[in-house]
Amino acid sequence: MREAGASRLAAGYFLTQAALVPLWWGMLFVAPASRAWFLPAPELDPAFRALLLPDLAVLALGSAITAGLALVSHPMARSAAWLVVGAVAYATAYAVAWTIHVGAPMLSTVLMLAAAGASIISARRLSG
Repeated sequence: MREAGASRLAAGYFLTQAALVPLWWGMLFVAPASRAWFLPAPELDPAFRALLLPDLAVLALGSAITAGLALVSHPMARSAAWLVVGAVAYATAYAVAWTIHVGAPMLSTVLMLAAAGASIISARRLSG
């Protein structure tokens, strides 16, 4: 029973992440004033915008798939979760570099570090 509870919690986290990634990108496009919280300039730099599709395809969709697999205790749930962890790790590294090299506000880095940590914890809770 404990394992099922851990899988449900992990599924809940990955489902939340799957929803928040497109919401965050949508906010950047629909509410330009929000960019000041995350970006060094009010424009969406082309190098930054290039992350949109991979973020949606691998991080958001991967999180949704992982949540579904975890909910049904599918044997591939843990593998899917670690794929998502890789996507989060890459995005986190990019956020850190963006903050260091172009002076982006720290909020992006802080949120991505939290997402990476929560993704790792959630992946570890899934049975392998």
